[in-house]
Amino acid sequence: MATSHKLTLVPYLQRWDHTGRTLTVRLLVAPATDPLAPLLAAPAGVPAFADAHLAFAVSISDAVAALPRRDRVDQTIALPAAPATLHAPHTRSIFTAIGEALEIPPGPAGDTFAPQDRDTTRQLRKYLPGSYRRSFGFVRPRTSLAVTDASYHCLMTCPPDPAPPVPPTVIGWGEAIAYALRRPRLAEALGLVVTLDVPVDADPRLAAGGWLWVDLAAHSDYADVVGADPGLVRAFATRVPPLPAADTRPVFTPVAFPVSADAAEAGTLGNYDKVFAETLRFDDGFAKIVHARQPVSADLLDETGDGAPIARDEGVQLGWDDEDILEGQNRALGAPPDGADPVLAPRGVLGYRVDVRPAGGTEWTSLSLVDAPLAVGVDLGTAREERWTEVAPAEHSGQLWLPAWFVRWRGGSLVVDTDDEQRLMEVPPGPPEQAVPVDADTVLPRYGQSYEFRVRLADPTGGGPPVDAAPVDAAPGQVGEAPVALLHLRRHRPPARVGLDPFTPEPDGTVAALRLHRPRLGYPEAVYAAGPAARTDLLAQIAANDAGPPEAATAPGVADPDAVLLQVRVLLKAPAFDPAADADGYVEWYTTTRLFPDAATGVLDLDLTWVDAGDYRSVDVADQLGPDGLVSGPVTMVTGRDLRLEVRAMGRDDLGYFGSDAARRGPAEIIDLHGTADPASEADLLRPLPPADSLRSVFLRPDPAGAPPAVAAVAAQTAPTPALLGRLAGALDLVADGPTLLGVPGERVVFGCAGLGHHLAPDGGSVEFTDPTELAGRWLHAVQAVVDRDWTWRGAGSPTLTLRRTVRLPDAPGAPQTVTDVGVIELVDSVNVQAGTGDTERGFVRMIFLDVVAAPLGPDGLPYEPQVDYDLEFRLETGDVVRQVISSTLPIVTPPRQVPRVVAAGIALTPYGTDASYAATTPRIRRLWLEFAEPLADPRDAYFVRPLTVTPDPMLLPGTEPVADPATVPTLPLDPEPVRVITPGQAQDLAGYATMQRLEPAADSDRHFLVPLPPNTDPGSPELFSFYTYEIRVGHDRGPADDPLWSTAQGRYGEPLTLDGVAHPAPELAASVLAEPDGAVRVRAPYAIPYLGLRRVLSDPPNTQLWAVLYARVMQADASTRRNVQVGLRPLWIPRRQPGPRSVPLPLEGETTWSGAEVRAALEAAGLPPGLPVSVLVVEVLPEPNGGFADPLGGDLGQVRILRTSPLSAVDRDCCVP
Repeated sequence: MATSHKLTLVPYLQRWDHTGRTLTVRLLVAPATDPLAPLLAAPAGVPAFADAHLAFAVSISDAVAALPRRDRVDQTIALPAAPATLHAPHTRSIFTAIGEALEIPPGPAGDTFAPQDRDTTRQLRKYLPGSYRRSFGFVRPRTSLAVTDASYHCLMTCPPDPAPPVPPTVIGWGEAIAYALRRPRLAEALGLVVTLDVPVDADPRLAAGGWLWVDLAAHSDYADVVGADPGLVRAFATRVPPLPAADTRPVFTPVAFPVSADAAEAGTLGNYDKVFAETLRFDDGFAKIVHARQPVSADLLDETGDGAPIARDEGVQLGWDDEDILEGQNRALGAPPDGADPVLAPRGVLGYRVDVRPAGGTEWTSLSLVDAPLAVGVDLGTAREERWTEVAPAEHSGQLWLPAWFVRWRGGSLVVDTDDEQRLMEVPPGPPEQAVPVDADTVLPRYGQSYEFRVRLADPTGGGPPVDAAPVDAAPGQVGEAPVALLHLRRHRPPARVGLDPFTPEPDGTVAALRLHRPRLGYPEAVYAAGPAARTDLLAQIAANDAGPPEAATAPGVADPDAVLLQVRVLLKAPAFDPAADADGYVEWYTTTRLFPDAATGVLDLDLTWVDAGDYRSVDVADQLGPDGLVSGPVTMVTGRDLRLEVRAMGRDDLGYFGSDAARRGPAEIIDLHGTADPASEADLLRPLPPADSLRSVFLRPDPAGAPPAVAAVAAQTAPTPALLGRLAGALDLVADGPTLLGVPGERVVFGCAGLGHHLAPDGGSVEFTDPTELAGRWLHAVQAVVDRDWTWRGAGSPTLTLRRTVRLPDAPGAPQTVTDVGVIELVDSVNVQAGTGDTERGFVRMIFLDVVAAPLGPDGLPYEPQVDYDLEFRLETGDVVRQVISSTLPIVTPPRQVPRVVAAGIALTPYGTDASYAATTPRIRRLWLEFAEPLADPRDAYFVRPLTVTPDPMLLPGTEPVADPATVPTLPLDPEPVRVITPGQAQDLAGYATMQRLEPAADSDRHFLVPLPPNTDPGSPELFSFYTYEIRVGHDRGPADDPLWSTAQGRYGEPLTLDGVAHPAPELAASVLAEPDGAVRVRAPYAIPYLGLRRVLSDPPNTQLWAVLYARVMQADASTRRNVQVGLRPLWIPRRQPGPRSVPLPLEGETTWSGAEVRAALEAAGLPPGLPVSVLVVEVLPEPNGGFADPLGGDLGQVRILRTSPLSAVDRDCCVP
């Protein structure tokens, strides 16, 4: 920017010495022209800045309440006093050398103190980190340009903006002077910085503070031209804080103020309220809020530790006065925050000097002190100086942001990167650095130690409080809210991966020992952990790498002294999708530790011992558990599993040393092993099971049972059949889900299947049936083997389980046995969701093979009880096998195919019997017989019968009207057997046998059979006065007692034959014959009483007739036997009944009497002696629908149906003829 000013004079306070009342000032003399050209082109003779001899007039004003004005001067001092002047002897030589070295074209130097126009597009922003906010009583940001949310962090994750084109590099005198000011000795040699010791009048001069500024003295070069044009030189004032008369203190110029001629000019300068506040706050040159923290992850902005583990310890991040710097730098850019107007007030803070000391120490160490040579045109030798660190913004996505923290200290100097530091940090070497840090290693960062940090301000002349100064504490809060930051340095970087020597497993996969090495630790962590000796060791390794061939180079590092323990985590590979497994599919068995040997060798030989076990959880690992560092001996391993050793270095349990528990644990070195078990130890592989669990033979009846299937326009191919699958699942202790069978929750089940359309899950954990209706009507054998090993066991071979089936029909003559290789089950290293839910049982694996076999027939086409044998062969990974044989006998499920055909029926009677004198006959047993068209096709079968309906004989009912047929006929009351489950050794039951009555075969015929009486009846039951509807079937008989024929209920009987109107012989007629005085005979007999259910339905009067027949006994002519000759016949009548209530109805009886005279007359009429013995029988006849017959047992005999007769009964009369 063009300016009329040729020189700018800015004084910067340094120190107040109360003993000599001297105020030390470093004066910045900044030319705005080419320093090698005359300051002015005219008049002639005006020297160049490089040749000028200058003297200065220092003005002091006590008017502290007003801006500095030339009309308010209280003291003026010429320095040096006339006629002396100041001139650096080598100024021109050095300027010339700089101009030649940098090829600076002729031209002005520029005016960095010119007022800035307001430009809010260039405003700076700042994230206020947590370390800042926690260091004092932070409430909210002072400006909207300071943020506490995640916006800055988010911005840092955005892709960087494309780099703009790099303009041609042109360095002018402005850039050269700016560089010189950052090298204090160079600036002094160029005459840009002059130190002035200003004597101050006696107290109370500046006791309350005031102003100080500098002009050219009257005897200085340029005094004449400035007198003619005062605008050639511009002076800025520094506010002087109150100077105590009895104490020395550091003083500092945080802001420079323009000097006005008078009050009118000062009133045009603007609002300086915030500038005054900054001036007062920092007038001792110390930062007021210092904060420090350690990065906790690879993301240097991460303040929670949620980021990736830190890859390299970045030391200590430091920040200070975040909001003050943000406001000050924005003001310097002409963009004050929050709409404030810009004012001309150049910042007096160019940089910062960080000091460190151990916590509780008294001496501070500067991290900015160097010994720097100076040879630019003239060799000025090496001298000690303090440099500083500057805070500069960076552009991100079009916005300017100050960094979250300003410096990062890894130890050593903050202003010089030495060659060693660059080599240790693996930074490509840059231009050689001439400056050498001084005392920077006095305080070295070490883990577990606490450090204090403070920050001193540096002005543009390189001045500022020295390292031995202390902040001024003259007023409350003047020292600052947090002038010293305390940080306890902890290790956040975990140990590296342990070293592992190559190893070769034995043929069985076992490994006897592993050799492990302490992890290596690089820079800077090695120094933080082991101290300066580690730095020396690392540099020696780097030098050795440089000297040797590149392929032999190794990463420099030392054995990690903090990695005192080896943690061994023993894991076992779980089946895929096991919810108990980690992300890599492993479950932890146990974790143990071993002590590393001393750090010098760092080699640990870890012995392993291998055991065989069915369940790894049964192995005693108590000796592997214990406090860290107190466990020794070999590490227990288990065969037959995929084992993973996660070995990691681990530090001691000291969270005062480590930043977190995670920081003390290194990454795992993965070692995968598999030891094969001794085949002899796998002899118990298959768990002994009860026979009922080893083999379940299931026979399902068609579904749905008892109801027609629902009609659907479209049926899915895999539409489930819930009843069938549900019954099957229940029989096998499984779960049905649609057309799929699965294990119960919490059990691992692996399926195999043969004989059915199906789909097995990839892991074998479920089987889906393509057509579930195939399940019905065939034997489904569920062969189960339980692998008595936990889920992590990997000792199975392939194919894992092979099944062979043998079917025999022992009772079928000539039937061969059938041997079939059924299939295999592969034990896949995977489980389904069902296995991992609920109370998971991980100690075994159920292997279930579903084998479907049709019920076999013998060579004669008849069903027989089959015997099924399954030979199971379980293959181990060694090739050895474990065998198991399961046998079972099954019932017949095939009903007889023969359908009965009845061709005849009749009554079978026992032989006719009499007593010796033929006075009476014995009762005869009468049975109904049936004749079938053909004998039984299977001699093991029998005919069976059951009554379907029963109705009283309509001839016995009132009006002879038949009873209506029942609305429904009961079905055969067989167990529906929707599922029949047979297990080995099961008792052979007689299922369904009792639901029908077996017909008794004739002794001399294979087609004639006696029909048993209906259930709950006997030969005298009145229910026999009825007609029955019978169902007749061929059924499997029970067989001999020592080898019963076994059949299911549903397989017991064949198709039925129905017979209507079947009548059993009526109950025998029991007549009472009484001999009365004078030879009379009284006869009583009951009428047939029909029942409908339990109700008596006899007609009143009865429809039947009772007839008594009187017989006389005579000797046959040849005297060989007696004969009975009918001499009388008369009906029985119902006697008069006594009126009155009866709780139980009495049998209805008929009665008749022959008097003695009538008996004798009857004998005489027959031409027989009157004293012959007589007998009586009674006959009950049925009525005829179309009318009666007067003599049914005489002349009408044969026209009337006889219902029943009584036996012949003798009459014992008083008068008997011998």
